Amino acid sequence: MTVKTAPRRLPSYSKSPWCSRTTVCHMTVGQGGGVHTGAEFTWCNADLAIDVLHRVTGAAALALFVVSLSACGTVGSGAGAVVSRSPGVSATASPTASPDPTANWVSYHSSAGQFSLKHPPSWFVSPEGDSNGFVSVGMGVKHSLGPTQYVTDISAGSWPMAMQMDTSCFKLAAGQSEPETVDGVIGVRKTGTLIACQGGQKLDTVEYDFTTAGRNYLFSYTKLADGVPLSDFDLMVRSTTIFSG
Repeated sequence: MTVKTAPRRLPSYSKSPWCSRTTVCHMTVGQGGGVHTGAEFTWCNADLAIDVLHRVTGAAALALFVVSLSACGTVGSGAGAVVSRSPGVSATASPTASPDPTANWVSYHSSAGQFSLKHPPSWFVSPEGDSNGFVSVGMGVKHSLGPTQYVTDISAGSWPMAMQMDTSCFKLAAGQSEPETVDGVIGVRKTGTLIACQGGQKLDTVEYDFTTAGRNYLFSYTKLADGVPLSDFDLMVRSTTIFSG
């Protein structure tokens, strides 16, 4: 009786029960007299069960079992041993959830402005102002302009749609714009240059504009030296803002 190692192939039988992390070895034994004899085992790591399929009986079956077991009993060892993965079994690791970059941020809620958001704990937050219905707050880095004056990188505010107000001093009149949806409300994100009403400075600005529930909402970022990153401003608006109007 001769023992040959069959070429690597997928198992052609379906009777053997599959289990997780299974390896398969296929052996072909004896071809005399035009009779083909084969045996296939399935090793299950969980309980080391072996399922033997063959078409011989008696002493020949016992010899076939012993010969095949010696060749395949140790996975990956022995001359000519062929090991293949069982079909349908994958070793893919289960995906892990990405950490929330705003998990340690501080919540801010404006009852008068009818919005809430979160910001990094290191940010400065100014007292909230209310100018005849226009509610606003400054955030980010506090840039001092004098003993009692300062500006911030970010401003957030809202006002009633029915309110007639000149917004030329703090809103972009032109620039690139693209649609943006936040908290289910469709608005726009604009980038451009804002001309300061006092001093006439040209300020590189990014702003978000939304209108919902009878109010206009504005979130504005001005690029200043040593200011907060634009990416933090975008993350604040897109991922943490909620309109409560």
